[in-house]
Amino acid sequence: MAAGSGGGAVGAASIASLAATINSELDLGAVLQAVTDTATAVSGATFGAFFYNTVDEAGEGYRLHVLSGAQVESFAHMPAPRITALFEPTFAGSGSVRVDDLHAHPGFAGLPRGHLPLRSYLAVPVVARDGGVIGSLLFGHSEPGRFGEQAQELVEAVAAHAAVAVSNARAFAAQVAATEEAERAAAEMAALQQATARLARAGSLEEALAAVHELLAMPAGAVMLALLLPEDGELRTLGGERLPPGGEERAAWEAAVAALTDEVLAVPVGVPSGAPVWLVDPDELARRHPRLLRALPDLAALAAFPVVSERTRGGLVLACRQPLGSCAVRSSTLAAAADQLASTLERLRLQRAERQARAELQRRARAAMATSATLQRSLLPSLVPQLPGVAVAVRYAPAATGAEVGGDWYDVVIGPDGRVNLVVGDVEGHSIAAAAVMGRISMGLHAYLAEGHGIGAALERTNRLVEEQGVLVTCFLVSLDPASGEVALARAGHPLPVYCRDGVVAEADIEGGPPLGVPDATWPVTAGQAKAGDRIVVYTDGLVERRGGYPDDQSEARAALVRQVVAEPGRGVECLADEILTRVGPGSEDDVALLVAEFGVTDAPLQVRLTLDTPREVAAARRFARAHLERWGLPGLADDVDLVVSELATNALTHGGGSAALELRPDGPDGVLVAVVDEESRDPSPREASGADESGRGLTVVGALSVEWGVVPVGLGKRVWATLRQR
Repeated sequence: MAAGSGGGAVGAASIASLAATINSELDLGAVLQAVTDTATAVSGATFGAFFYNTVDEAGEGYRLHVLSGAQVESFAHMPAPRITALFEPTFAGSGSVRVDDLHAHPGFAGLPRGHLPLRSYLAVPVVARDGGVIGSLLFGHSEPGRFGEQAQELVEAVAAHAAVAVSNARAFAAQVAATEEAERAAAEMAALQQATARLARAGSLEEALAAVHELLAMPAGAVMLALLLPEDGELRTLGGERLPPGGEERAAWEAAVAALTDEVLAVPVGVPSGAPVWLVDPDELARRHPRLLRALPDLAALAAFPVVSERTRGGLVLACRQPLGSCAVRSSTLAAAADQLASTLERLRLQRAERQARAELQRRARAAMATSATLQRSLLPSLVPQLPGVAVAVRYAPAATGAEVGGDWYDVVIGPDGRVNLVVGDVEGHSIAAAAVMGRISMGLHAYLAEGHGIGAALERTNRLVEEQGVLVTCFLVSLDPASGEVALARAGHPLPVYCRDGVVAEADIEGGPPLGVPDATWPVTAGQAKAGDRIVVYTDGLVERRGGYPDDQSEARAALVRQVVAEPGRGVECLADEILTRVGPGSEDDVALLVAEFGVTDAPLQVRLTLDTPREVAAARRFARAHLERWGLPGLADDVDLVVSELATNALTHGGGSAALELRPDGPDGVLVAVVDEESRDPSPREASGADESGRGLTVVGALSVEWGVVPVGLGKRVWATLRQR
């Protein structure tokens, strides 16, 4: 009996044990090893082998997967089995092949050199249920006639169990691979979503590149990742192994990135972007980029993706030490990252252009507003004359928006009979033309009042000037006889003033007429009697009216606030004017002219004002201050005031964004208040200066020389003031 033929019972038990083992085993290698070991044992073979059916470059082939009864080294140099007529039924899956003496077989051509001694031969195919050949079990013995029918039947039974177990292991492996693939895809998607969110928030190119680098740092074989934007020509290495700043490696990398970027951007006219470029074939890589391959001999692959939007064009280039097929990042993720980066770069470019345009617009607007404000101030009185029996404060605040010159004005005129005439007016429109009309009309009205005409007659004569200009003008006039306290008031279409007597504040009930510019119009004059302490606040409508929303409600609310401020006791006219502008503020789209007067003040302090346009005029400001200190009998303050005026005026003209105004007025019998008004809203702050610093001590000097100092918002700017007293 042939070897192995008497082991039927033992063989059946072995097969049963094998079935129990491999049916619970899902590792393919372990299954094949158990199958081969069992089949070798039950067949009585000297050695057994399992050749696995696999696909190679030529299409398919068989390779030794597991070996039993011999060392793998014995077959290390053996070629793959040749599918000859002898082996064809096994490898085709059509049946088993059993040979009692291989040397006597007609188709035997001899064993390869170094092969184990082989006389008896048995080959059994392992076929799946769908008919596909999984592999072949091959057995050999050094003696002839060792494999009989029973051995063949036992091995075929093992092969049947093996086919089921291998199919199960394959299915499990496919499921594991699919699960791993799904998890990897989910991880990539989550990383891409996170990178997309970071790119959407990126405020700079550096932040955008950091987000892309973090996303694409996953390939295990990534060497370098770079971005090239041809419009600026700068190569940005996002991560990986950074090349030296110079040398052949750097030059070769830059040349490769430039060439690949040109390739992905080389698209036909009308096509928005190019297609990715993949270089995974070693021969093609060596042919197209030999210089880079010499610098990086272990380079396995290159990939380039277009970074293209409406105005942004560039390339994202990745170099790998492993074939790109084994990298953890898919081409879809790389392409999506390139698209997201392109969108972010376009957004950043638009934001940068918008910021530049906004900055330029703001610069031009500031320049225009400074020019307009200078022109406006040149049309207004720079000094309020010393007035008997009345204290007056005047203010002008330009519009918060726009750079046009307004038509608002104020004036104080002393008539030949000593009457004090107060004027506030507003020419319709907001332009240089309106300012020009305002200049002519205000000078004409000033001339009529200075000649001694009553306010009614002055309005009628001025009306003829206004008719010639073809505009409408509102104005309010107050005429006071300081000796008797008699007051005359006239209103030409102007807002009602706020009047305060004995702490009671209300809008003055003054009968008025139409605005100037209406042909043949007349204006009634309301007579009254002023008493000491009476206050009147006259303003143009820009103070209380806001455009948009509900103008009537806004006007009433803001007018009520004006009345509230005026009712607060213990404030001089200067403080009252500042407080009104600070708490009420000018209208956002209109200028404001404001006049505050208090009657019956026989010793009202005289405030003087000087407009300054450049730092070169600071010396003139010091001379102006000294002259008035002499006039007020305060020459002992001249040196200290010189320093304070220099510091405040220089700071305002240097940092205030335009011109400034110096204001001086006596403060009691031995003091003076010095103030400088500028157009910068930010408050100044003292700082410590070292011994080598040439600046930074201004406010420290002011604080040391004054008894008190402070900052008050005025319109769009501020007033920095200081009170000094003789020691």
